[in-house]
Amino acid sequence: MISTAERPKPKKSAGAESIASELEDARAELAVMQRFLDRIQHFSEIVSRAKDSLKQLQAEEADLREELSKVRDDIKSVKELISGSNDGIIKLIEPGPMAFLPLFDKMEKADPKTHGKNAAKWREEPVSVLRLSPTSTELLYAAEILFIGQLQDRILEDPQEWWKSVAGLTVAFAAAIADKLADFASKGGAQ
Repeated sequence: MISTAERPKPKKSAGAESIASELEDARAELAVMQRFLDRIQHFSEIVSRAKDSLKQLQAEEADLREELSKVRDDIKSVKELISGSNDGIIKLIEPGPMAFLPLFDKMEKADPKTHGKNAAKWREEPVSVLRLSPTSTELLYAAEILFIGQLQDRILEDPQEWWKSVAGLTVAFAAAIADKLADFASKGGAQ
């Protein structure tokens, strides 16, 4: 009998084991890299959403800033109206250089053809309702022009040079006053 020796099983070569090990290491490294990239993607999405939110908030801020500016302008106008009205009241009740007379007698009677729509009503309003600059208002008060009717009569008397009879008034101030009066009259006394 011939005895045959068992053939030894082929052993894995050292090179194959090395490749399998490298493959496992590469897969582990790839998994680590994938988790890293997933984190980067996560934070990138957070930043992207935050930038979109920032743009929206900045747009809202611009709208609110514009609205705040309008409110501040309205507040300023109301303060000027209050200040001008207070000055007008003081001019009415303190007997200064002008004798206290019924001021409405110093104005022509209202005529819608000459003075405009609803003139009988708004001509008796103080010039402060025109919301003129404080300087313009003070110069008109100093010239004893306290009511819109008085101002309109003065302008109608001499449309080109009426302002020369008001001490300290310049062409620029006069033009602004005349524009505000014309706008006020064209709206029938509405602001």
